Formats: sequence, structure tokens, C-alpha cells
Amino acid sequence: MKKLLENWNRYLLTEAAATVDDLIRFNKKSVTGPNQFNVPDDMVDWAADMVESYGPIAVGAMYNFRYTYKEPISGVKTTILPQKDAIQRIIGTPLFEDYKKALVKYLQSMPVPKSIVYIDHNHRGSFTVGYGAILFIPRSRGRAIDVHLKKFESSKRPGRMGKGIPIVDFPAGSIKSIHAKKMYGDNCSDGYISSYTYKTKEGWGPLLYSISMEHASQIGGGLMSDRDLVSGDAKRVWDYFNANKKGVGGPVIPNQMDITQGEANEFSVNQITPNNKKDDCGQKSTLKYALGDEYGDWTKDDEKKIPSLLTTDERDLMSQWTKQSLSKTYTKTPLNIQKLAKANLLHSNFHDLDLEKFYQDKINKQLANLKVGDNLRYRDIKESKIKIKIVSG
Repeated sequence: MKKLLENWNRYLLTEAAATVDDLIRFNKKSVTGPNQFNVPDDMVDWAADMVESYGPIAVGAMYNFRYTYKEPISGVKTTILPQKDAIQRIIGTPLFEDYKKALVKYLQSMPVPKSIVYIDHNHRGSFTVGYGAILFIPRSRGRAIDVHLKKFESSKRPGRMGKGIPIVDFPAGSIKSIHAKKMYGDNCSDGYISSYTYKTKEGWGPLLYSISMEHASQIGGGLMSDRDLVSGDAKRVWDYFNANKKGVGGPVIPNQMDITQGEANEFSVNQITPNNKKDDCGQKSTLKYALGDEYGDWTKDDEKKIPSLLTTDERDLMSQWTKQSLSKTYTKTPLNIQKLAKANLLHSNFHDLDLEKFYQDKINKQLANLKVGDNLRYRDIKESKIKIKIVSG
């Protein structure tokens, strides 16, 4: 058990296993501009991070930034509109460095993006849980702000399984889960397989696993590992759930599945419930790890194959396949989902939660009620006779 916990700590918990409360706190601390309320070390400079992530030209166009400067000789003011060609003409000149500084300062006066979680539910047998952000973009003309949802499918963390571009320092990453019957043809207690895990920002992976498990429990029989290939790192996650019955935001319940009749015959092991086909599930990854990590971990250079002729000791090990964490599906009450929904940080078609519409309606009402000289905390919105000014708070 001690070794198991050490492995879990090395793999996941040392990343500080973020919770929904941490996401709520993140949204409070990711504030830049003149009204900062956190200590400098606790800040997330989202404006600079966004420019670093997407580049000044793309961000300037996205936020409709107009750059005005004085001609060095004539002193005449010139305004560059947020168009790619116009900005490219100043690249390589001192003006471009000034443009980037002015852009960051301008962004710091915008509403701070809100870090959120999304659940993309596909009724045909899969769903994705990931991090993203709600962006508040001023229109190029008129008294309005448009709300956009951006999905951060993976972080910039080194390693395999990368996809998309997040804002640097924001929570990022995603997990795609597929119904076991759709993927492998087995009933598998109506469970879902955690199939594709894209790179998550340090500390934020465990929460995605827990939310995925909650959603899989809402629509089916819970979440499980892949039935054929499971890396050593992923195996430690399931070992922890099985041994400690603990997840981020509430307990996890392991539910034993059976092995299919075909695999039981092939590997000479017994089924648990031969008269119940609903819990039959492919257990090749389970059987491999029952023989040892050197058989199960496909990421090892010296991975071994299951021998065609098993020794007595090997047969004995494989007969104990039900002791493996990979042989089970895991269910969990939707505590994280409920908390995210209550905090208006969950975007999900399944739960009828549309954050783009929610925040668009909210900001439209606030803008409609503003009068000249009003101070209204959104974070924050102030209106002058000429333009709307947003100040972070």
C-alpha cells in the first residue's frame, strides 16, 4: 500500500490535485490591471499569457485593438486597425514592440476570461470533459461585448497527446470517453472507457477524471480503463481509485465486471457470473497486468506478450484477475458537476447549461442598465459618453 501511494503521489497527487474550489479561486486570482487584489506571486497575468499563446497579431484582431502612435518626424497621429496586413508592416520596427506593450495594457482593461469546464455529450456513445474559457470580446463598433467559449483541449505541457492551444497558465486538457459496447462490442456493465486523455495542466488532471466518472455514472455504468492497452501511469490512477475508494470531490465506488466467455475459454480462467451477460467485458489489459507490469505496460520498451503456453504459476496469477483495478468500472455521485453548475462554470448540452448564452445575457443586462458615470462591478464595467471601459477588479 505504501508503494502504491508513493506511485500515486509521484504521478498525480504531487500535482496538488485541483478541485472545483480551486477553479473558483483561480477565477478570482487571474486578474491584472490597476485594481489587482492578490499578492504578485499569486497573480495570473492573463493578458500577457494570451499574447504569448496566440501571438499579438491574432489577439489584436480578436479583441478589435486599434493602435494609435505618433509619427516620429511629423508628430501626426496614425491609427492601425486590427488587420493582419496593417500590423505586419510594422513587424521588425520599434513600433511593433510598443504595439505589443500597448496591446497587453489594453487587454488588462478588458473583462478577465473565466476558466470553465465543458462536457461535450454525444448521444451516439461518447463524451468529452475538458477545460476552457469564456472570453468577453468588445465589438469593433457599438456599445456591446460578445461572449465566446474557447476549448483548451490540451495544455502546453511536454509529452504525448497534445491538441489545440490554451491560454498559458490557464487550466487545460481533456478526456474523451467512449461507451464500451460501441468501442469493443461488449456490454461491460453499460460503462464508458476513458479512451483519449490529452495533456492536462499540472494539478488539473484528477478533477477531469472525477468529472468524467460522474458523467459516466449519470448516463451509464461508470468509467473504466481501456480494455486492451493501459500505460503504467494510467494503471496507477485506477489502482488508487480501487484501493482508496477516493476521488476528487467525493468517494468512488468500484464495481466488479466479469470476463467474456470467449476470453475465459482462451485464457482458461473462470467467469464470475456465467448466467449474466450484462457485466461481460473484455479483460485483456487486466490479464496482462495480472501476470505483471512487464506484460501490461505497453509503454515499456521490453514489454512482454502473454505466452501461448502458460506455466502453472502464470495460470495461477491470471486466475486472480479480479484483484486487478482494471477489471472494474467506477461510479461516483455528481458532486463536482453540481458544484460547477451552481458556480456557473459548467458548459454542457446534456445538462442544458449554455455558458455563452448565460454570460451574454448577463452582460447585456448590465450594459443596458448603465448610465453615464455609473460604476458597475462586473469586473468592472464603466461607461463614458464615448466608449465603454472595462476595469478588472
